[in-house]
Amino acid sequence: MTHYMELLATNQPWNLIFYMAIPVILAETLVATEFFVVYMQYTKNLLQDVMSGNRFL
Repeated sequence: MTHYMELLATNQPWNLIFYMAIPVILAETLVATEFFVVYMQYTKNLLQDVMSGNRFL
């Protein structure tokens, strides 16, 4: 068993929560935020183009 796996197994479930669940939740939140920001910029630019008449749907 590797040191990391032993660390996760010693103080169940707290080490598992602190060293796996929380970092995964934070990483997924970061990715979702990045997707949301990019999507909102795209829709904002699309809406501005449509309203100014530069782009027709």
